[in-house]
Amino acid sequence: MITFVKLLNGLFDLIFAPFKNMAPVWGITVVSLITGVVMLIIFRYTSNQEGIKNTKEKIKGYLLEVRLFNHDLQQMLKSQKKILRTNLTYMRYSVTPMLVMIIPVIFILVQLDSRYAYRPLKEGEKTIVCLKLDDGILINNADIELELPKGLKLDAPPLRIERENEIDWRLRVEKSGNYKLTFIVNGKRYEKKLLAENILQRVGAEKEKVNFEHILLTPAETPFPSDSPIEEVRINYPEMNLTFWGVEIHWLIVFFVLSIISAFGLKDVFKVQV
Repeated sequence: MITFVKLLNGLFDLIFAPFKNMAPVWGITVVSLITGVVMLIIFRYTSNQEGIKNTKEKIKGYLLEVRLFNHDLQQMLKSQKKILRTNLTYMRYSVTPMLVMIIPVIFILVQLDSRYAYRPLKEGEKTIVCLKLDDGILINNADIELELPKGLKLDAPPLRIERENEIDWRLRVEKSGNYKLTFIVNGKRYEKKLLAENILQRVGAEKEKVNFEHILLTPAETPFPSDSPIEEVRINYPEMNLTFWGVEIHWLIVFFVLSIISAFGLKDVFKVQV
């Protein structure tokens, strides 16, 4: 699974490479439009196109009946019943392609989330880094040290929180760049990235001990090994705000709106019945 995620990371890093120094809206716009086309092609080859076409024609015919016989209540009810039944048939034709499309959409959403949920820190900004230990090791009994690279500075003494079994550090970015934090726990070293370079990149707020869900949903970094004493390290990154014509919009809305516009706008070009 880790290998598969690394391949996906490489593929999306390549797709986003031309946009990493541009405003974030450009990358998500292009990816959303491409996604709409890809979903359109998948829909075409996994759906019953002839059945959908016939169903749509039937619905148009029944709607015409409702209009022509609007003076005949009994006939109108019959036509509306047919419309309802035919709509159910139309929905049945859509189930299979939707089930097929949901798989690539999930992977695309995970990759977008890793780039658009949070932004890297800026020079001068502060953040909290939280290290949570495995339940088998008590925070007050563990020997824990954080090594900082040049460019980051400790802004306050570490705080051990016994109830949460975690230790927190407050850091300040003195110089823009991408860094590696080194945690030394009972003599063993573990690393976590801290990003403070203003480019579009995968920002992993959390790094956990290896597990299937974490590997699938947080592809920004390789997880800690299963025998690690660290359960999780979190960095409080600022949320990313996308601005379209002066209006802040969540990236999920941008993605779904643009991909749907792309798919419906090009369905005649690709001769797809939707």
